[in-house]
Order: sequence, then C-alpha cells, then structure tokens
Amino acid sequence: MKPRVRVKTIGTLLAAACGLAGSVATAEPGRIDAGPFKLEPALNTQLAYIDNIYRAKDDEDGSMVLTIAPAMVAFIEKGASRYEAHAEVRSETYFAESDDDTLDVEFGIDLHHVLSNKQALDFFAGMNQTHEDRGAGLSQGGIGVSGNDEPIEYDETNVGGRYTLGNNQTLGKLVIELSDKDKEYQNFRDTTEFFDHDTWTTSTALYYNLSGKTALVAEGRWEDVEYDQDKPGFSSLDAEEFTALVGVTWQATGKTTGHIKLGYFDREFDSASREDSDDLRWDAAITWAPRTYSTLTFTAAQTSDETRGFDTGVTGNFIERETVSLTWDHAFDDATSMSIGYTSDNDEYSGSSGREDERTRFSAGVKRALDRWIVLKAGYEYEELDSSNDPLSYDRNTFFIGLDMTL
Repeated sequence: MKPRVRVKTIGTLLAAACGLAGSVATAEPGRIDAGPFKLEPALNTQLAYIDNIYRAKDDEDGSMVLTIAPAMVAFIEKGASRYEAHAEVRSETYFAESDDDTLDVEFGIDLHHVLSNKQALDFFAGMNQTHEDRGAGLSQGGIGVSGNDEPIEYDETNVGGRYTLGNNQTLGKLVIELSDKDKEYQNFRDTTEFFDHDTWTTSTALYYNLSGKTALVAEGRWEDVEYDQDKPGFSSLDAEEFTALVGVTWQATGKTTGHIKLGYFDREFDSASREDSDDLRWDAAITWAPRTYSTLTFTAAQTSDETRGFDTGVTGNFIERETVSLTWDHAFDDATSMSIGYTSDNDEYSGSSGREDERTRFSAGVKRALDRWIVLKAGYEYEELDSSNDPLSYDRNTFFIGLDMTL
C-alpha cells in the first residue's frame, strides 16, 4: 500500500509521539524569527516492538514499528492575544508488514484574540486525514470490515469558535462555544460510507466565582449527530444528545487543582425503532501535588461515543463509556523524570443484547534530557480488552525507545 496523506490533531499526535510522558524532562523549543512569526520546529522519533499489532485474540502477529514525526508551530503574540498555525507529519513503518505503513499529516489554526480584560474570542480549525489500524475501530476483531488488507482511512475536519465574558476576578464568567466536526471514510466504501457523519456541538458554561481560584459552574451542551446516509435494511443512527452538569472548579487550592461536575444526559434518536437513553453523567479531574516535583492526577468521566455497527443486537445504538484513570508524574531532577499510568474504560453498547467491553491500560515510562534540545525516552505499555463478545478480547504489550528533539 502506498501511504496516503492523513491528518490528526496536534494534541493527539504529540501525545502519541511522546509516548508516556507528562513530566518535566522535555526538550525546550528553539525559535526562529521569520518576520512577525516565531517558528518552533520539532522532531519526535520512536522505535517500538508491539507483540499483537492486530489486537487479535489468538494467532498474534508482532512487529517492530518506527515512528518519525516532524512538526512546526508558527505563532504571533500581541499582548495577551496569540495567533497560531501548526502542522505535523507522522510516519509509521511496520517492519513485519508494509501494508500497515501509514503517513498522517495534520495542520490547523488556533486564534486567541483578547477584546478587553473581560472579553476574549477564540477561533479554531483543523483538517485531518488519518486512519484506524487494522484490528481497531470498524475492523475491531477483524469483523467490522471484511477482508480489509490495509488500515481504514478517514478524513476529519473541525471548525469552531468560543466567546468568553468575564475572568477569575469578576463576579462570574460566561463561556459560549460552537463547533462542527465532520468525519468521512476514504476506503472500503461499500461498507464505510454508511459511517460518515457530522456532529454539531453547542455548549454554554456559567461560572460563579467564590474567590479568585474557586468557582461554581453550570454547563449545558447540545450535540446533533447526522449520518450522511442510512444503511439499507437498518434504521438511522441520527440522534440529538443534551447534557447538563453542575459542579465546582478550583485552581491551586492548597496542593490540589481540578474540577468535579455531576449531571444528566438525554440521547434521542430520530428513528422510532432505536431506543432513547438517559442517565447520570459525571466529569472529574483532580491533580494533587504533594511536592513541586511529584504529582498525582485522577480523572473519571462518563461520555458517549458512536457505535461501530448498525445491528442493534450486536453493537447497540451508541456506546456509553465510563473512564477512570490515575497517573503519577515524578521528576528525580531537572533532567530525569518518570510517568506511571493506569486507565480503565467500560463500554456498554446501549440497546444491544448485553454487549460490554472492559479495556485496561498500564503504562510506565522514563525521560532523560541529554541537552536542552534533545530528550531520550523509553517505556512500556500493556493493553487488555475483556469483551462479552469473546472473539474481540485480546491483550498486547508495547516496548519503546525514542528521541524528542527541537531546534
């Protein structure tokens, strides 16, 4: 297969390239002055061994995987305003099977314009052409797209804006955001064309400041999911979902920072043959720093995701996901750090005949700054899926070593 240009969000790609990092041992970016712009180039490399590249239950295939990801950020800063454009190319080469080689490219813009000390406008847009590895996404367990002999490719675009009125020193703060995300698959169209969809999101958050560092928050979010076409013989997956949350958020209160929000969601399908759903929803993230060089971060959330099929008995109407994670980041000195993490996802396929997936991940990594501009990294990740649909269950191990470099 000849790699096709693909795009991912800068955050996703950098997180993947950096592996398990989250600590202070990072390469400090060097800058180039290009007229009014500041340029920050970077290059992330990684060599990994994955013992189960297709996430198979049996007959596992392993491979070395080389990842090379050059990136560039260009920005202008005017006072508190910042106008940024970024781009990144990510190449993955599988030593055992060239048909799994991929080439992802990402670019986007993030514009933050301060109107006054109490008002700000943000605009963001990105273009993605990316892929799902064989054995993941629609080809999970090798049953989603029959006989796919290469990764499934899709394009994704995202555009939106945000208006903020108020700040941490005013009585309250209002944040209004609108965005649109479009996902369109590019190959195996006989099957994947029915999964193309567009998601409009509108959200409003109102903060009441108890102090400069603590605030009560009430948040409402509306999502409209529309599929480009219905699969013959199956009812539409088009749906609307409304979420309401209330809670508290705080910054640097003692040694902790975070938020806790509880609420309710309601998902309604356009098709009367698909069962609507409503339940509790929560979103929490707490970071505790007992020392300036050591932090523990706990997150827990209940979210929705689109299902991977149209047969209600097998894949349900949508996925209700509960996620819990715990990460410990510790710096031994200015040059050396480590990160240890654990994540547990529980996916219930709402409306199915009892389909449930439990995925756990454990990761451990170290970083060592060899100089200001270069960091050596190494780590390990274990991933396991225990599914009520037993053929989908698997486990896999990943070992990696790499370098993160800047100018």
